[in-house]
Amino acid sequence: MAKTLIAFGDLHIPDHNPVAVELLCKAVELVKPDILICLGDLLDCNQFSSYPPTFGVEETDYADDVVLACKILDRLQDSCGRLVMIEGNHEQRIARYAANDRKGKGTYTMLAPHIVLPKGRRRCRYVQMGERDFYKITPQLWVTHGWSYAKNAVGIHMDIAQGHSVIFGHTHRCDMRVFPIRATCGASVTAISGGCLCNLRPLYRSGKPVDWVNGFVQGYIGKHSHTLYPATMQDNKRIILTDGTEVATTNNGQNRKGVKESLRKGRT
Repeated sequence: MAKTLIAFGDLHIPDHNPVAVELLCKAVELVKPDILICLGDLLDCNQFSSYPPTFGVEETDYADDVVLACKILDRLQDSCGRLVMIEGNHEQRIARYAANDRKGKGTYTMLAPHIVLPKGRRRCRYVQMGERDFYKITPQLWVTHGWSYAKNAVGIHMDIAQGHSVIFGHTHRCDMRVFPIRATCGASVTAISGGCLCNLRPLYRSGKPVDWVNGFVQGYIGKHSHTLYPATMQDNKRIILTDGTEVATTNNGQNRKGVKESLRKGRT
């Protein structure tokens, strides 16, 4: 029997899309994946950025962002077997802040995502960027936050993975490429990004169109193979899973404000 997998990332709390996050939670509760992967940038960590605040993004305290992130992780982990969290470049902002600020070094152990996010969690693995830049789900399937943001990121990831399939985030786009490695016997590898779960408009580029997509990756892992699929959000309220199940916020389309309050209060 194949194991089930869901991989998601790039929520950038507090700039997450609450409807997209709610759809992810409902999908996980339905699928109950054996392996759940957070591909990084769960937290935006804008409070530790050297750049000025992004216009239009809600100003929040880092502690409140961590509380919300942990509530979402709690809900997700109730319905999955094993949780793997990959550190993103935004979470690494805190390490860079601590390295450049004497006061920051003293509080790093209380703030660092690799400490506060997996704390008290069983069946959980947090992979820091400084530890390695990828994690092996199986010898043939790797996951990473992202090695490139370029337009051809899917091709670049395939080149770097060198004959292994790879699930990545970071680009906020939905991309997929399947490449034969032994054409005579049909063997192939896949590079895939399911998109992001943050708001689709990068407010620092106001007025310019983007190719970001809300979604995640769903897959199956067999004894000797795996198959991966993108699950993208439609009409800002529904996603169709690989078994044909349509997941929606509510039957009548729950609004963004209502979903956001549900996430903050930890309601299912």
